[in-house]
Amino acid sequence: MAAHGEEKQAQAPAALERAQALLSTQPEAVVTSPGELDAALHDELDPQQHELIVLGASLDPSDRLTIALARRLASRETDSLLFIRNPPPSVARILICSGGHAASNYVIEWGLNLAKALEAQATILHVVSSMPSMYTGLPAVQEGLTDLLARDMPLSRHLREAARRAHDLDVQAKLELRHGVVAEEILRACEVTPYDLIVMGAPEPSQVCLLYTSDAADELDGVD
Repeated sequence: MAAHGEEKQAQAPAALERAQALLSTQPEAVVTSPGELDAALHDELDPQQHELIVLGASLDPSDRLTIALARRLASRETDSLLFIRNPPPSVARILICSGGHAASNYVIEWGLNLAKALEAQATILHVVSSMPSMYTGLPAVQEGLTDLLARDMPLSRHLREAARRAHDLDVQAKLELRHGVVAEEILRACEVTPYDLIVMGAPEPSQVCLLYTSDAADELDGVD
């Protein structure tokens, strides 16, 4: 095990050199740290706040440690997370998931700005949660997007404002409305359209969690 750790440590300078070659500017600091990734990140993040953490996942489909780590990082109160798994060669379609309230404006803003920078198409999705269990057995009334947008209510105004923002940024975007369990409907949306990137909110309203989606099922498991 010690030899394996020494081998990883010897590979670190080359990995950092490759990373710096991708940057247009010099990094403010370059840090190498021996030991476990979780502990090293804890030591790095706690003394100061970062606007964005970029974390890559293993290509091994059984690697759940990185996914668990990503969830813990997304729950931090001070930092936002970009979690990349199986990245596509280019980002042409972005799914922006809105909770339908003012806190989701952060998510929409980030998603639309990414779409503009990448010249990608965007879909702004809102999922109306399933009917409470106390109403089970009653006929389901699922309002369509057109009817919803015509009403004067907070969700309607929120979605109209999202569409207006996309228009102002000259981003090709559309609104989509789904009904059901949020995580399941996001996955179904990805099955219908092969999105290259999912943008969604993390537990704190000021944070944003971004996920590349070749295989989104594991990352979305447990999303509220």
